[in-house]
Amino acid sequence: MTPLERRALGLPYVYNDPAIIDEQYAYQDELAKYNRTFPSEHEKRKQMLSAIMAEVGEDCTIDTPVHANWGLRHVHFGSHIYCNAMVSFVDDADIYVGDYCMIGLGRARYLQPQGIPPTYGFASRGMFIIYLYTSEIMSGLGPAFKSCLGSQLGITA
Repeated sequence: MTPLERRALGLPYVYNDPAIIDEQYAYQDELAKYNRTFPSEHEKRKQMLSAIMAEVGEDCTIDTPVHANWGLRHVHFGSHIYCNAMVSFVDDADIYVGDYCMIGLGRARYLQPQGIPPTYGFASRGMFIIYLYTSEIMSGLGPAFKSCLGSQLGITA
């Protein structure tokens, strides 16, 4: 089985296989272009986020710089989200952020197991967690895992 097939099935895979890494670099290149926009270029940023993210609702702002393994390709945003600068997403698998959320300066969003709905997720229990993660190893498990943040949350220090 090729690394690309393993990734599609949610199995551990070799990340630097040319079939995978070339696609990943293309998404990272698009995110690098986003990071070079000016804060005053609201409309341009909105269009770019719609093109590079898996899903983005209305009235979402991501201040630059932002970093993501897959250039935000696997990040799903609801509506009315503000994400401050220097945030990192380990988006090897899908990350879902609900409506009316704020992510503070320099916070990292990692992965938690699939099946933990936002109402039962770590941040939804009223806990402010600076780095939300279970294990870096899970980032290679693809669709077998996803990460969820509920609605009306603030992730801060």
